Amino acid sequence: EQLAGRYEIDPHIHPVILDLEKMFYARCEPGDGRTRIGRTDYGTDKALEDPNDPVEEVGEETRAWVREVVAQRMPVYARESEVGSQAAWCTVTPDSQALIGAVPDVEGLFVATGFSGDGFKLAPSVAEGVAQMVNGEAVSAFDPALFSPGRFTEDPEWTGAFGLV
Repeated sequence: EQLAGRYEIDPHIHPVILDLEKMFYARCEPGDGRTRIGRTDYGTDKALEDPNDPVEEVGEETRAWVREVVAQRMPVYARESEVGSQAAWCTVTPDSQALIGAVPDVEGLFVATGFSGDGFKLAPSVAEGVAQMVNGEAVSAFDPALFSPGRFTEDPEWTGAFGLV
């Protein structure tokens, strides 16, 4: 659609956006005419008191924050109406990176967990790396030290956060 010599974009069709400055992500769902938006700053999340009974409502403070940061990056969203909201929960490590590798003090036990929604897209590399670990081979798919299950207790100087040091 053309408006005053400019093209208006459909706000529901865009790539996945990961904005580390404003600390949000946006994933469009064109078939549903909406975009899902969430925080990337896990430090502001609240711990679930009871994982079997999570609060699934999104508060007004969060809704206002979403509208503000998204409109700063994609002004067309300032005019969009809200089509609903949904709270979600995820499991994360203190540095928001998965645990991949041998579990300290439990011989033969390897884990690949804590991906917080990123596991599907990383599965091929993770599978290759875990297979290499289990077979005693050098890992070529990723740096095992970055994902070591013992990293929080083995290295008191660990400072990683959301993959950034």
